[in-house]
Amino acid sequence: MASGRANFSLSGPSQLKAIDWLNEHHRRSIAASLVQGVYVLERDRQKNREGHQVCCAPPWWESFHFRLNHRLIDNVDGSIFGAIYEFDVNTSSAHHSQLQNAPNY
Repeated sequence: MASGRANFSLSGPSQLKAIDWLNEHHRRSIAASLVQGVYVLERDRQKNREGHQVCCAPPWWESFHFRLNHRLIDNVDGSIFGAIYEFDVNTSSAHHSQLQNAPNY
């Protein structure tokens, strides 16, 4: 069982029901969730949690319509120290005008 901090439904930003990309608090909460997703991804690796049913990390980015594009892995110890996410417009239910304000990194 994952700790409370790893569980998105317990520790994620529950105040975000609809995302407003022009709202800096929403953007900050989402950025923090993406960072937390990396920590949980590394913890999943350490605990040998594999597969979408067991891993705790995916809700930390999928809840905001991002997908994990690439894991940044340390060459020495194999730990995950970062991630590259991509905003997935195909899974977003936002209107076109809202998507224009979505991040593009």
